Amino acid sequence: MTECSRADVLLYFGDLSGVLAAVASALRPGGTFAFTLEKHDGKGYVLQSTRRFAHSIEYVRSILTNAALREITASEGVLRNENEQNVPVG
Repeated sequence: MTECSRADVLLYFGDLSGVLAAVASALRPGGTFAFTLEKHDGKGYVLQSTRRFAHSIEYVRSILTNAALREITASEGVLRNENEQNVPVG
């Protein structure tokens, strides 16, 4: 049986290194950790006026590597609509 739950919580963290290190140590062998983040086109991560963080894909990939986690796939899309504006995920 496969378990899956979804929560948009990582957008409230800037530095993801501690979170992903904890995920790596808690994840069962063969397990998958899926998550969404708001997209940042610059370097690293930024705190937005919404009080949520946006992260660049390069930053996320480096943190995954440091945590000994492997990227399966990454894609861009629309996370949600806020104030009649699309919030990009990436």
